[in-house]
Amino acid sequence: MTEPRGTAGPLELAGLGISAMLVPLGSTMIAVALPGIGAEFHRTPSELTHWLVNSYLIVNILALVPAGRLGDRWGYRKTLSLGQFLFGVGCLLPIAWPAFEALVAARVLMALGGALMVPTVMALFRIAVPADRLHRVFGYFGAMMGIAAAIGPSLGGLLVHHFGWPSIFVMNLPPLLLSAFFAASFFRSRTEGHRSASATPGWAATAVAFFRTPAFTAGCMVVALLNLGMYTLLFELPYLLQLRYQWGAGQSGPWMTAFMISMMAGSAIGGRLAERRGPRTACLSGSLCSAAGFAWLALSPSAAGQMQVVASLVLAGGGLGLAGAPSQSAALGSVDRAMSGVASGVIWIARYLGGVVGITMLASLLAAPGGAQSLAQHHRVVLVLAASLLLAAVVSLWLPGRPRSA
Repeated sequence: MTEPRGTAGPLELAGLGISAMLVPLGSTMIAVALPGIGAEFHRTPSELTHWLVNSYLIVNILALVPAGRLGDRWGYRKTLSLGQFLFGVGCLLPIAWPAFEALVAARVLMALGGALMVPTVMALFRIAVPADRLHRVFGYFGAMMGIAAAIGPSLGGLLVHHFGWPSIFVMNLPPLLLSAFFAASFFRSRTEGHRSASATPGWAATAVAFFRTPAFTAGCMVVALLNLGMYTLLFELPYLLQLRYQWGAGQSGPWMTAFMISMMAGSAIGGRLAERRGPRTACLSGSLCSAAGFAWLALSPSAAGQMQVVASLVLAGGGLGLAGAPSQSAALGSVDRAMSGVASGVIWIARYLGGVVGITMLASLLAAPGGAQSLAQHHRVVLVLAASLLLAAVVSLWLPGRPRSA
């Protein structure tokens, strides 16, 4: 295993983070391009969702932990470079070969590249950032990832409108090249030490062994519960606002933006709070704030003013952001540095699984006859989200407390 030595500067960290940002951007930006792709290649919405959306998520989930292990054993420089190369090839393939099969192959390559880049970047943060700044860096990282996911549909819509669906693939190339440049600078200025490749457990056994550590288990559970709340609300909120205020998708967009902006702001604040008071305090405070926001949204009367809805969404989003970064950094900080890649992959899988469980739960709760048209049923959904955040608050008690140096 090769490990860079020395402290990274802000520009280098931001440059590395750009690679990871492309992964959530790619998962949300394609949504607005599906109608155009379907019309050009005569594919149904079901086929498009299965081959271009689900394949991306499934390949990413399956590859994350092996990719993290590859970084730990093969070296982070090589692993990150391979991820950037595969992601770049995936972006170019639909342009060189305009066929539906090429689009499917492109999405698979991008998912594989993303699976290599995300845990590697997180591992590099862990080993190149001093322990007393790690929570803060993960706070900024969480904000960057939130920005990428939030602007994906809007950016994709602009690109598709002016340049057509191929532009959502091409636009990834400039930031990818910029990130590759910063990555080269990052590694060029550092010597690398080598760890003996003596007998070590396989990646699966290593991942399972992490859960013997209470802080890692608690951190992953909080990450999963936070993302359960976030992803479920993103899909639930347009329906809820439509029933309460008869708003269309365009009218509900600004309220979703307020939710995402508050979550990004909370993410930046959460890292600093964890540095001062410890991840337990940050995660507990954030989970309780978010639970209160969800409960306020669900229990407020239908005649409640719009500003009350905005306030509840800001409280819920800010709480999610406040708890997000400390839960990740606490989990990653509880394992050996040499296993940072595998640990990052496991944490990222927890994020995805939380979202999958949340969306499945939403579909189940609204599957009853008339459930999707029942305002009371939508309120129950949001109350379930509040309960999940209360559970996250309980789990956060197993995270580390205030740093001893404080």
